[in-house]
Amino acid sequence: MKFIDDSQAEEFSFEVNVISLVDILFLLVIFFAVTTTFSDEHGISVDLPTASAGALVREEHPLTVSLSSDSAIFLDSKPTKIEALGDLLRAHQASAAVKSIVIRADKKVSHGTVVAVMEAARTAGIEDIAFATSQSVQ
Repeated sequence: MKFIDDSQAEEFSFEVNVISLVDILFLLVIFFAVTTTFSDEHGISVDLPTASAGALVREEHPLTVSLSSDSAIFLDSKPTKIEALGDLLRAHQASAAVKSIVIRADKKVSHGTVVAVMEAARTAGIEDIAFATSQSVQ
């Protein structure tokens, strides 16, 4: 057997290269940050109609009015009635200066219900109304 004496031990000392470990960890953080998807879906099941045009979002966190297939109305995932929707939107607009809403209507909801929601938003002073759609597959 060949033993190493103290003079040769200094030549064979091992070090952990911390710089390369930091580089690898930084690359992993970037990889996971880029590949992570963030969902902005609400808990209400809505079958959105499809559209090929892209979405235009102007406000950071607009109010969302969802209409389910049975014409139930939800304001930011809280159930409400059409009669109370105008007052709720007016209260949100007064407290947070909300200028836009997004209507997530199921494609089976009647046109009259959607128009009633739009009218409630307009009477509450909401300036911009957008409609959420699913992107069509081409």
